[in-house]
Amino acid sequence: MNYANIITQQTADKLPKVPVAIDTSVGKTTSPDAKQQAEWLAKQGWRTVSSEAQPSVGCRVTAIKVLDVGDGLTCRISIVSQINIADELAAQEAANAKAADDRRKAMVDYLCQGEVTRLFVALHNVFLDKPITEEAVRAEAEKILA
Repeated sequence: MNYANIITQQTADKLPKVPVAIDTSVGKTTSPDAKQQAEWLAKQGWRTVSSEAQPSVGCRVTAIKVLDVGDGLTCRISIVSQINIADELAAQEAANAKAADDRRKAMVDYLCQGEVTRLFVALHNVFLDKPITEEAVRAEAEKILA
């Protein structure tokens, strides 16, 4: 980024276009000269970036602050906040793992609820020699879905 606005905190590679003046008495448009353009841009808060702070190694910038140097022409960019990328990825992986575990638990609850489980247990106990319980069915379902 080459330019920044000390009022809006906006950054840009190019300066915005300076509006043209319209002379209503003669119906002509006039383009401001270079000095007028620079004055207008300065009044709007636009400055050339003279220095830009860099994030710490392994970090990503989350917020910046545009600071006026005081000469009316330049500014510097400082970092207000940054986040460690490895910590951010670890937090995202933990959140994804929790969501997957929550989905697995919901599936076990759905498969092991009420009449379906009771019917399975009853049929199993009638036709097989080794009786099982509803808790055993839930435990097996959790093993399968893990």
